[in-house]
Amino acid sequence: ANRARKMSRPIQRVRKSWMQSLRQAPASFIKGRNSRSSSRVSTGANTEVTHMLLYLCHSTFAGREGANLADEVRKAMSVGLELMLVHESDPERGGCDFGRFFETTPQDLILDGLYKTIATPFPSYPHRAASYAQLARGLGATKVGTL
Repeated sequence: ANRARKMSRPIQRVRKSWMQSLRQAPASFIKGRNSRSSSRVSTGANTEVTHMLLYLCHSTFAGREGANLADEVRKAMSVGLELMLVHESDPERGGCDFGRFFETTPQDLILDGLYKTIATPFPSYPHRAASYAQLARGLGATKVGTL
C-alpha cells in the first residue's frame, strides 16, 4: 500500500497539471476531430492536449481521489479527448483483474463508453516493454529506425 501511495504522487502531479491546462483552455480552443479521431484542446502555451492517459490499477476510482479522477475523466470525455487506457496487471505494482473496474468505476462513465476503448495491458517484465511500445504507438509515435 505504501508503494502504491509513493507511485501515485507523481501521477497526482500529472493529473493536477493536466486538469489545470484543461480548465484554462476556453471552449473556443476546442478543435474538431483529427485523423486519429481525437479532439485537441489548446492550453494557450503553444501546446495542445490531445489525449488523456488513464492508468487503471487496484486503487483507480477509490475514495475521494477516485471521485476527483472520475470528474477529470468526465471533463475529458465531454470535450472529446481520446482516452488511452492502461491496465496495470502486475500485482507487485497494484495490478488487478480488469473485472474490478466494473465494480469501482462510476456507472455513468461505464454507460458513456469509457471501456469501449481497449486498455493496453501492462504485465510484469519482460513483457512490459511491448506494452510501452503499444502505448507509444497509440499516442502517435512512429518507428524511426533501429539501433
